[in-house]
Amino acid sequence: MSETSRRINRFFKSAIKKEVDEAAGKIALSDRQSVIFNDFYVRRSDVNTIADKIGSSPETVYKELKAIRRKLIRII
Repeated sequence: MSETSRRINRFFKSAIKKEVDEAAGKIALSDRQSVIFNDFYVRRSDVNTIADKIGSSPETVYKELKAIRRKLIRII
């Protein structure tokens, strides 16, 4: 796991809802990225479940998570 992923995971393990909402509001996410962000970081859904929900492959969800992480790391 990369240091970026570890920093983001630490943030979400200790963050309160207000902090998560503020973080989400500070980054520009597409509609699909918003769904992935909420399902993965807030609801703690797994990648396969998210992929089924949005009608995509797990690989696509991983790519979107990588893009979301690049945005998140700038603000946390």
